[in-house]
Amino acid sequence: MKRKFSAEPRWMPYLFLAPFLVLFGVFMIYPLFQSVVLSTEQIFGPEFTEFVGLGNFRNLPGDPVFWIALRNTFVFVSAAVLLQMPLSLGLAMLLNQPWIRGRAVFRLIFFSPALVGAVFVGVMFSIIFERRTGLLNIVLNRLVASISIFLGCRNTPWRR
Repeated sequence: MKRKFSAEPRWMPYLFLAPFLVLFGVFMIYPLFQSVVLSTEQIFGPEFTEFVGLGNFRNLPGDPVFWIALRNTFVFVSAAVLLQMPLSLGLAMLLNQPWIRGRAVFRLIFFSPALVGAVFVGVMFSIIFERRTGLLNIVLNRLVASISIFLGCRNTPWRR
């Protein structure tokens, strides 16, 4: 039986996975590792640290603030899982029923808070990248003007 060869190299899936793995490592794995390291150190200002091992955890069972924080976390997670998830799923199933009048309006009302963040980011970036008065354009214009003065150029055709 002949073996069928594909046209793509064997390393191609790894190439497509690489951006995710790099971003996951930078924004998830490294901070997690760093928080474990920081939990084993005593910090005296920005420059002086002392390794104490598990000494930071020695006083936790007797600390009343720790137990209050643990209880608050448990209540928050319980409310989110036991109340929010079934209610949101039930509401979504209800709004999927064809006999509900004005369900598109209700869907918009319930989903609009999720859109507010994206709209805010879009407006902020449109302000930053505005052609004449945007913050990025002003900074780049001053940077180019400073470099051109330093190099002895007179015209800086950055803004049009």
